[in-house]
Amino acid sequence: MKLPVIIDPRYHDAVIFDLDGVLTDTACSDAAACAPLLEPAVALARKLQGIDVATAACSSNNHCQQVLKAAGVDDLFDVCIDGTVARGLGLAGSGDPAVRLEATRRLGVRPQRAVVVQDADAGVIAGRDGGFALVIGVDRSGNPDRLLGCGADVVVADLADVAVRTGDKRISEIPNALESYGQLIGITSARESVLFLDYDGTLSPIVSDPGAATLADGAAKALESLAAQCSVAILSGRDLADIRTRVGIPGLWYAGSHGFELTGPDGTYHQNEAAAAFVPVLERAAAELRESLAQIPGVRVEHKRFAVAVHYARSHRSTSAKSSLPHTSSDSEMAYA
Repeated sequence: MKLPVIIDPRYHDAVIFDLDGVLTDTACSDAAACAPLLEPAVALARKLQGIDVATAACSSNNHCQQVLKAAGVDDLFDVCIDGTVARGLGLAGSGDPAVRLEATRRLGVRPQRAVVVQDADAGVIAGRDGGFALVIGVDRSGNPDRLLGCGADVVVADLADVAVRTGDKRISEIPNALESYGQLIGITSARESVLFLDYDGTLSPIVSDPGAATLADGAAKALESLAAQCSVAILSGRDLADIRTRVGIPGLWYAGSHGFELTGPDGTYHQNEAAAAFVPVLERAAAELRESLAQIPGVRVEHKRFAVAVHYARSHRSTSAKSSLPHTSSDSEMAYA
């Protein structure tokens, strides 16, 4: 099954479009001639504008800015770096990795929160090497493996295949609980509270080896104090036995495999019975993944009873690794459940 390609404002603050694929022809100094070629990028840019995701247009063509303006779509791109601008900055053109980094600088976003849309080998490589959150290759030749081999995270035949997630706020737009302490106290004093906590990255620092993750200093004492005041639940993607051993504090709710199995404060055990039937299937999937990913240094496959995780935080950022594994800028594993 082909997974959808989604630009998500929770993770992506900007999209950098490389327009060389439609503006390289000198005829594209004529806006009317270029309009049909630009339409897929324009349609996606309109959707992004609707969810307040910033956009930038990059092209080696000297007329990029004029063409966008003449076509009446320059307002859809917050930044435009064409050939003239690039040369003025001492850059080699849209294939120069620094062009995309300059675009993110002008947009005021980090590459780790930006998406690159590119149809040329050099641009895909530049996006990969620039550390961008997502590199989308656009294949018009019927040979998607070419762009995957250059380091594209995903390849689409047309930008119409790229979806835009709506209805979510960025993390930066969500109110900070620490700045609303008085309001929270007022609410919780009149209600029964429950506190849900993750383990990795919340109670324990993120580490390259998941087996080395331990409770942060002071976390155990804080959990014991909280448990005396309200119900506390530790919800993790780890196995239930693993998370209980690592925290080791009685009187808490523990949920493993993202809730597929859990225990209550009194030790009562619960599991998703329908999911339990698929544990043997996951065991086989883990074995197949170990075999297929064995050639990638640093990758580790872990069967977690109700899930299979592929840990790649310590893998080399090589072309072979990128073409075989999904890429995110922050996660240390991908789980298949």
